Amino acid sequence: MSNHRFTKSWGFTGDQIFLFGVIENPTQPTTTPESPTAIVVIQGPNEQTSIRRRGAGPWIGFIDVPGYYHVLSDKPLDHVPQSVLIEQQLGVRYLRLRITEPQVGLSGPQRAELTDAFLRHKFEQRVYLESDTGITFLTPNLFRASTFLPANSPSGTYDVSIFLFENGKLVRSTETAFEVVHIGMAAFFHSLAAKQPYFSGLLLFSVIFGSVLGIARLSTGESLNLLRGIRR
Repeated sequence: MSNHRFTKSWGFTGDQIFLFGVIENPTQPTTTPESPTAIVVIQGPNEQTSIRRRGAGPWIGFIDVPGYYHVLSDKPLDHVPQSVLIEQQLGVRYLRLRITEPQVGLSGPQRAELTDAFLRHKFEQRVYLESDTGITFLTPNLFRASTFLPANSPSGTYDVSIFLFENGKLVRSTETAFEVVHIGMAAFFHSLAAKQPYFSGLLLFSVIFGSVLGIARLSTGESLNLLRGIRR
């Protein structure tokens, strides 16, 4: 990997992730219809969350779901048998989402609708992604996987699973990992938000308000000094 540790400081706007893989003794050249299929899955720290319709609508909770889930490949996932995709959980549709005790009276269609809404929200936040152009073969036995780490990515350990398929069969797999950590003021507020979210929000508002007020006072002082200079 290009980096095994990503740091999030104050004002972090995101970063790029690059991973390079080498295929030792490939049995099929990458120029044939039966060329190898490479898939990389990057899965972030698990989280517990819930989603509901606006207002007093039905709700559903999820436990131990990935806070980040990117699936990269060099060709569409349907080049791999569906049974293998299900077994390895390759692709959002094959994720085994653990549902907490749902709202009483929640119907099957409502549960499916809320689950779809949850996944759409993750895709909109860019923490969930499926890309069949995320992997590029640079040579017959060397490939590069690339994706992004958005600013709202959770901190913690990210597991990276690499799969190589030939003729629809899994022939090789390996794993690695990297960390995303907060540093400086970002680490302070992140820790505080986890322990005391209300106080954290209040403190953050105070810091921002104080900064804005300081800038306003500085601008006013500069204007007054300028006016005094003109009057003189």
